[in-house]
Amino acid sequence: MKAGSGVSLNLLKTGKVDMIVHAPDAVNKALAEGWATNRTLIGSNEFYIVGPKSDPENIKSATSGADAYSKIAKAQDKFISRGDKSGTHQKEMDIWKKAGINPEGNWYIVTNDFMTASLKRANTENAYFMTDSSTWVSEKVQILYRGD
Repeated sequence: MKAGSGVSLNLLKTGKVDMIVHAPDAVNKALAEGWATNRTLIGSNEFYIVGPKSDPENIKSATSGADAYSKIAKAQDKFISRGDKSGTHQKEMDIWKKAGINPEGNWYIVTNDFMTASLKRANTENAYFMTDSSTWVSEKVQILYRGD
């Protein structure tokens, strides 16, 4: 079954699946609450901020993910968000919080879609987006920032 981390956690909690990936903080909470057991790390991803080749906000020079997001929000450049409570979306929201920004407005576009579809939309619309490294490998769009 293909599902984001939020849906996967609910499936785990109700006993419909035995394994999930992504969203380590949510997995740790499930372990602490006792409805998940035996965490085994089987892989991991980095997150990359990708966007227009012209990089109008000079994200390449960002000092952190929060700095990159601040530049995007200040200019109100298009930013694509999955908005689906997946592990990637949770990570994105953590970065917005670190930046002290509540993203909203016409520039902040929520897709409620999976990673590849959202990445392709960002690429088509010359928008910024945070992707995981495994999806990036399959699509090869230009990385502007990585490191947090």
